[in-house]
Amino acid sequence: IFETREKLAGFINGKKSERLIFTQNGTESLNLAMLGLIGENDHIITTSIEHNSVMRPLSFLQKERGTDFSVVQCSPKGELHTEDIEKLIKKNTKAVIINHGSNVIGSVQPIADIKNRIGEIILIVDACQTIGSIPIDIEKDGIDILCFSCHKALFGIQGLGALYAREGLNFRPL
Repeated sequence: IFETREKLAGFINGKKSERLIFTQNGTESLNLAMLGLIGENDHIITTSIEHNSVMRPLSFLQKERGTDFSVVQCSPKGELHTEDIEKLIKKNTKAVIINHGSNVIGSVQPIADIKNRIGEIILIVDACQTIGSIPIDIEKDGIDILCFSCHKALFGIQGLGALYAREGLNFRPL
């Protein structure tokens, strides 16, 4: 398990393998990130092409914790204008949650540009569809939390996911 953790952390350029957490799948990784970090009166920004594994927890957080979220509209081709994200930032914006690549239309988002526009706001990236197919470098791209499943292009076993969180981010227990 330790060797696998080391290899996966290295694969995404994670500096500390102990920041990689194994989960049951990508959905559980996203739930852990969102439910473990987002609190009352936090504002979240996401996009119109997110998977249900993002939208359902956001709806739950809105109902149960009073979390507010804004949705950036993408073009019919899934293209995202990163300046639209910047326009939605509020004083209480806690995170931007975005998929790296859509499993429906195949668009890939400019992660580094998004991080440049949001600054210190937490960037949570859903890489379930792209990890192992499209290179991901959490340091270069400024990804704070990377969530993914291991059974697709990583050729891992079904029922295995992971979450990598930069140092300094700690989750409340679920």
